[in-house]
Formats: sequence, C-alpha cells, structure tokens
Amino acid sequence: MIEDACRIMGSLISRCKISDDVLDLEQQVGSCGGIAMAGRIVGLISCVMCAIPFLIIAIYDKDSKEPIKFWSGDTTLKAKVKNVKDYNREMARLYQRCSIAFLITGIGFIVTPIVGAILICFDCTFGIYLMYRNYKRILSLYSQVRK
Repeated sequence: MIEDACRIMGSLISRCKISDDVLDLEQQVGSCGGIAMAGRIVGLISCVMCAIPFLIIAIYDKDSKEPIKFWSGDTTLKAKVKNVKDYNREMARLYQRCSIAFLITGIGFIVTPIVGAILICFDCTFGIYLMYRNYKRILSLYSQVRK
C-alpha cells in the first residue's frame, strides 16, 4: 500500500515537472523510506512500553517481603509460599525474561516490520503460555502444600 502511494506520488511529480529542489528532497527521503521508518520506530516504542512494567516489577519487587503476584492477583500467595525470598528471586527472573523478549521484539521491528510482527504474535500467544507454565513451576517449587 505504501509502495503504491510512493509510485503514485512519483508519477505525479514527473507529470507536474516540479522544481529540482523537490525532486532532490524525494531522493534524500528514499522514495517514502521515512514513512516506513516511522512504523518501525512506533513498533519499537510499543514494545519498550510493554517491557518497562515487567522490568519494574522484576527490579523493585525482587527484595519484597510479600510474594510477587502473577497477573491473577492471587491474595493467598503469602499463605502458599514458604520461602518468599527465593520465590521472589525466581519470579523476578521470570519477569526479566519477559521484558527481554519484548525488547528483542522491538529490535525485530527496527530490523524489519515483518520480523517484529511475527515476534509480537509469538510473545502474545506462546510467550504468555510459557510464562504461565513457568509461574506454575515456580509456585509448586516454593509452595507449602505440595501436590
């Protein structure tokens, strides 16, 4: 779609015989390359905004006396977890890995939007499953009641 718009713009410029300054500007931009780069930057910023909350949780809750909650907001974790310090260390590592996955996805958007789109789909589907599975493993390791 962007390429079609660039072709139409190029044909209009050639028909109108616009001054050399405008043609030089089009060559410097790289035939609508600036528009494509803007999309890449938006993808990067979106992924960084997803990564920051996970990183904040990992850094600031690592040494907490309360167990780090998963997305469910389980209020019974304090009764379930027997070793809060080790549990929080593992949960902080889990949140750090999730943050790193989103940062890698942001870099994927800079490389090419297709790579970024594939990685964001992976992060938001299979990545959530992996995070939940790891959370359940961590909870079972540090739980007072073993199943």
